[in-house]
Amino acid sequence: MEFKVNKDCFHHALSAVGQAIPIKSPHSILTGIKIEANDDHLILLGSNSDITIEKTIR
Repeated sequence: MEFKVNKDCFHHALSAVGQAIPIKSPHSILTGIKIEANDDHLILLGSNSDITIEKTIR
């Protein structure tokens, strides 16, 4: 799959979901950002054990 996304929109979304990711975590599953690509949008998801932040880029 190939997609194009506006750099500023992508950076803004990464910054927002990155706030939910702990700097140091005993659980390695909580140390990344999930990026899901669909036909017309991207979903970025960042989470720790307490909060989840999700951003959608059209």
